[in-house]
This record gives sequence, structure tokens and C-alpha cells, in this order.
Amino acid sequence: MDTFEESRHLLTQEERARLTIQVKGEGTVPLLSYFWHIARCYPGLRNRVIYGGAHLKSYREGFRLTFIDKMDAPDGEGACNVVLYIAPQRMREYRYRGYIQEVIRRDPPYIKVFALGKMTFNPEWRVMEVYIDSLNHLALRSPQ
Repeated sequence: MDTFEESRHLLTQEERARLTIQVKGEGTVPLLSYFWHIARCYPGLRNRVIYGGAHLKSYREGFRLTFIDKMDAPDGEGACNVVLYIAPQRMREYRYRGYIQEVIRRDPPYIKVFALGKMTFNPEWRVMEVYIDSLNHLALRSPQ
């Protein structure tokens, strides 16, 4: 994630397009094809870093991130919200929860989210849901 963010500020678009990274189980992958802005994502996308700005809502020890950008819903009914929900139990079990709790305590109006996971559409709630296997696959950055 740091390489991705730094490359935006230090390199030209052409230089960024040539950057590659090693991904376990996939080999060498172009950096820009591994990071997907939420506006470009689609249902079924998996094993990619999904990123974008989000609003935070805290639920006891858990939280929900609602991405600012919306996506076209696969049901053809227009745009839908994109959310990532972390249950309180999952936070309690996470060894490094202090890092996430510190960001939540600041109560920022906006958070930049990087999540290595997959996306699925929930037709009942008409939302696109981002799922991560581990909280180790989530990075939150509050505005400077």
C-alpha cells in the first residue's frame, strides 16, 4: 500500500504503469492492476486491494465503512452503496485492534480504506459488500 501511495506522488503515470509487485500465489503483477479504486470494482472481484474514501460508523467495538463512491448494482436498478462491516466480536479477537481503535477514536469525517478482499452483491439490502478474510488485510488512513 505504501508503494502504491508513494508512486502516485513520486512517479509519472507512465512510470507507475511499468511498476510490478510480487504477489504470493500469482507471481509478478503490475502494481496498478492489483489496486482497484472502488468506482472500478465489480461483483466477484477477489484477491485485489480495493481502495477508496469512506465514512465511518462505530458500533460498540465494531464498525461499518460506507464508501463515498457508489457502484452500479448488478440487478440493473441503478447505483448502490458499498460497505465493509466488521463485527464487534471480530475486533475483540484481532491482536492488533489498537491500531484500528485509534483511528476510530479520532472520529474522522473521512477515511481512506485499503482492503484486500472480495466483493459480493447483497440483493436484500441492495448493497455491495466488501469481505476480508482477516483484519490484517485492512488498512485505514485518516486525513492528515
